[in-house]
Amino acid sequence: MRMKGLTRPANQSTSFCPETQAGTPTAAIQARAAALLVLALSIGGCGLLQPELRGPAAVPLDWPEGVSATPETIVLPIERAESQIRIRVDPAGPLARLGHSHVIGGAVLEGHVLLGEALEHSQVDLELEVAALEVDRPDWRAEAGLEPDLDPEAVAGTRANMLGPRVLDANGFPRIALRSTALRHDADGWRIEARIRLQDRIHALELPLQLRLEGERLIASGEFETRHAELGLAPFSAAGGALRVADPIRIRFRIAAVVRADDVAIIRKLITPITGRP
Repeated sequence: MRMKGLTRPANQSTSFCPETQAGTPTAAIQARAAALLVLALSIGGCGLLQPELRGPAAVPLDWPEGVSATPETIVLPIERAESQIRIRVDPAGPLARLGHSHVIGGAVLEGHVLLGEALEHSQVDLELEVAALEVDRPDWRAEAGLEPDLDPEAVAGTRANMLGPRVLDANGFPRIALRSTALRHDADGWRIEARIRLQDRIHALELPLQLRLEGERLIASGEFETRHAELGLAPFSAAGGALRVADPIRIRFRIAAVVRADDVAIIRKLITPITGRP
């Protein structure tokens, strides 16, 4: 989060971000918490500090087995250029005005969808390319109702720190993976249960989902809010909590899967009885 209205020596930054001088409080927890979410799915803001685990150690989770394709299975590749994720993290506390929000994401998702005879028997496999993540693009910030233009040097520093070894470690762990374990429907619509692999840890999450056909693409989209505590993380705070990272993390995603012309009618039948529309 960027500090405003402060004087500084010529060789130091005013940003409450990774490009600040050594020893300055930072907010790495933004990047680590957001990174746990794919869809999510990965991402946060600035800082040099590592996230702190809260409460007892979580029970280790196994990576789910992949579904084997059969002659009846329809394989839909993810179209990366048409698939997007946005993650927003905000400052909080009495001194929140000294910081700014971050919007991070991009067209960074690849993978495929295996459709069974029923959607409940399907599986989603996604990978996120960490090094391709972008930070605080002016059009994203404007769309989110934020000041669109930030200091380019500060934005570049935030991104460099986010991808560095203290946060996402894009060189050591270039991919974040997500694999679904269940797809179910309730009164509020579709929900997907999944596991996400971030570096050497596996976490469980559940996402709301809307499904629709757009020409020869199956679109899965959703928007939801989660909290650091739900991920076993404690938001970074400074000055006795006067300046801290807000606990809520807001996520939006849109995933486009390519549908062969011969399969459009089949998929329309799969989703129309539930959604009420093709």
